[in-house]
Amino acid sequence: HDITARKQSEAAAARVQYLSHYDPLTDLPNRALLEERFQYAMGIARRNGEPLTLAWLDLDNFKDINDAIGYAAGDLLLREVAHRLRGVVHDEDTLSRQSGDDFVLLLQGADQHEGIRVVVALQNALAVPLHLAGQELVLTASIGLALYPNDGDTLDTLLRAAEAAMYHAKNQGRNGYSFFAPELQARSARIMALGHALKLALGRGELRLVYQPQVAMADGRLVG
Repeated sequence: HDITARKQSEAAAARVQYLSHYDPLTDLPNRALLEERFQYAMGIARRNGEPLTLAWLDLDNFKDINDAIGYAAGDLLLREVAHRLRGVVHDEDTLSRQSGDDFVLLLQGADQHEGIRVVVALQNALAVPLHLAGQELVLTASIGLALYPNDGDTLDTLLRAAEAAMYHAKNQGRNGYSFFAPELQARSARIMALGHALKLALGRGELRLVYQPQVAMADGRLVG
């Protein structure tokens, strides 16, 4: 019996199943598998009263690097980043690629101190020079951390908190980390609301130009 067609069908089904749970570029878990792993880790955390840390890692200046070395080399860089990050986390933890140069780590049983230890290890792993496309690159990352149960008890809540903390770390000068605080989320919400309002303001005639002349007191000249 020729079972070639059946084997090809099984291989195609296995490939579809794989792509539904893993990122095709880095072979890391995607958002769907992260959700499954989170539910499992959350069950353990609730039963045993254990902490849980979610970290959001974003490479610094990745767009500039991509523009300099090209998108094909940029994909190779992301694979290398995934390989280095994977070497830091424990087997029970989950390293996931969200999109672009954003990675999320689910650290099971990790409190604030363990979160800091992992973050430092991640930054040290990235700091080793990388030779790619004829250039030597040294990567840095901004990392935000959110803790269960203080910062949330669902994946979406913790992701938003960790992302807000990551942007705070980026605004503080990059190549650092920050833990979530409620005021960070309020600031992010304010920035989003302001951005949305500005998009509508011109059409609604809500913008007006105001200037203050600077006059030299000695002779009354307009100097600015």
